[in-house]
Amino acid sequence: MISSSKIPEKSELEEMMISKGVVENASGPIKELWYFMFLDFDLTSLAKGLKLLEVISKNGEYKEFIELLEEILIYKQLISVAQVYHRIKYQSLLSIIPFSK
Repeated sequence: MISSSKIPEKSELEEMMISKGVVENASGPIKELWYFMFLDFDLTSLAKGLKLLEVISKNGEYKEFIELLEEILIYKQLISVAQVYHRIKYQSLLSIIPFSK
C-alpha cells in the first residue's frame, strides 16, 4: 500500500493499477495505450503511440489528456534516443520525432 504522504514511484503505480483491475476495466484503446506506454515502447514506436492517441482523441471524453500524453510520448522517445545515441544530427532526430506536434 502507498502512504498518502509519499509520491508513489512509477513501479508502485503500475502495480497498484494492475492489482486494482484499473487496466483490465479500461476501454480497448485506453488499455492498448497503457500496455504500449509501459510495456511495448521502444525507439521506433512513437508513430504507433501517436496513432493510438489519435483513435482515443475521437472520443471527446479524453480530449483534455491528449496533448499531455503526446508530450509524454515525445519525452519518452527523446529518452530512448539519448540512451542509444551519444550524438545525433538534428535532421535525423526530426525523422524519429515529429516536433510539429
